[in-house]
Amino acid sequence: MSSTLENARELGVDDEGILDAAKQQEKIDFKMVTFSLAGRQYAVNIMKVKEISKANRFTFVPNTLTFVEGVYNLRGEIITIIDLRRMFNLPPVPRANDRLENIIILNIRENVIGVIVDAIENVVGVSSRTIQPRHPLFTDIQMKYISGVVETGGKLYVILDVDRIFGEEEEAAAGALAVGQDPREPGVGTGTKPSASAEGSVRAQRTPEPAAKKAGGAKADDALDFQFVSETLAAFDSFHVDALNEAWVKSRLVDWKKMRNKKGQAVQLKDRQEALDFLDPFFSPHTGELWGAEYKKEFEKALWKGEMLSIKAWNPGTDKGYEAFSICAILKQRYPKARIKVWACDTNLLAISAAPLMVLDRDVVPEYFIKAGYVKGGAKGYQFTPEMRDCVLFEYHDILHGTTLPELDLIVARDVLSFCTSVQKDKLVADFTGMLKPGGILMVGTNERIAFPGLALTHEGNVVAYQKEKD
Repeated sequence: MSSTLENARELGVDDEGILDAAKQQEKIDFKMVTFSLAGRQYAVNIMKVKEISKANRFTFVPNTLTFVEGVYNLRGEIITIIDLRRMFNLPPVPRANDRLENIIILNIRENVIGVIVDAIENVVGVSSRTIQPRHPLFTDIQMKYISGVVETGGKLYVILDVDRIFGEEEEAAAGALAVGQDPREPGVGTGTKPSASAEGSVRAQRTPEPAAKKAGGAKADDALDFQFVSETLAAFDSFHVDALNEAWVKSRLVDWKKMRNKKGQAVQLKDRQEALDFLDPFFSPHTGELWGAEYKKEFEKALWKGEMLSIKAWNPGTDKGYEAFSICAILKQRYPKARIKVWACDTNLLAISAAPLMVLDRDVVPEYFIKAGYVKGGAKGYQFTPEMRDCVLFEYHDILHGTTLPELDLIVARDVLSFCTSVQKDKLVADFTGMLKPGGILMVGTNERIAFPGLALTHEGNVVAYQKEKD
């Protein structure tokens, strides 16, 4: 800030104007995910980052370019994995076969790709005014791949133009595959004049103009903070902010700011741990454990009045199975004459496989499980009875791929939708609605709200329930 003050004074600006100018210059309006590669610091616009991940054992594809590590199944989506060191002709490093690689998953136009880097650092916010044009000093990679450089926190970051790197390389690769030429070599889709779309991308990264900046004042700052936090949650933990959970995120951001200000810390989320800390209060009660007595009572109030003779329920995202067994126990007690079947699925293969035979300590089993005889004690702890295990069918499944189930009376999908993109959410809610019988109930997370034709909100609180309209 000192240089800003000195320059302003030389121009005859008073102290108040100097401070305003300094604040304006230092206003954070550009956020980037930073990483290291061959001893140098790099960054990419967070708007291009879908998420970060660790993986190995990529599927090798023959006759591909040297920098293509292979393909990888990312929750059902097959994506290309690129080794950024090899792509930039940097010295390779020895790798153990079982080592997990640091991967940044990028959205490039309509495609998703993963790039392997040495280490992923954190999310850094800077003022777009401080971003300098690319400089010939950085000759370890081609100049056209750089959109700018910026110094912050004592480090100099090279900001990569991923649209140009992977947009042009993608087109070049297609031609290169046909003639057996490496697209990094001259003459293969590497004209000296950048395309209009690439130039626009560079300009956007140097001087982004978020809509919030136009509002001015504290509201503009709040809007920028909300935008940055939303982007970071998606990048670090695949938590996507939209109408489903926006109210909670805004409320949480107010508390988060107060807490961070007291500690003298920045509002922005710098790494995955901070994203997890931000989201900690989001999850519904008794996540990762059997449901307690108070939550059981509220869950019962959200169910149907009168008796039921048959109940078919589905519990996507059951994780280790606590949720599915809790649903089963409550339904059996509330409707003792009903035949009950609960289908439970998750993408955590290890957890879903161990769920039927889990062993529980006495102090984590609610009293109503014990009194109803749903668990039995043993030398190592409590286990669910065969009667309970027969009621729940566990399977490894990703709900984004669709499912085949009979017409359902109840779907319990707590906190599942928030970890899907807006497009995926819309499709899933439509699928849920189509799978329910008229009068069927859909339960979502405590801090999630949906609006969909044919679904009416019937219970709100720790338990949030929607009922499908009857014909």
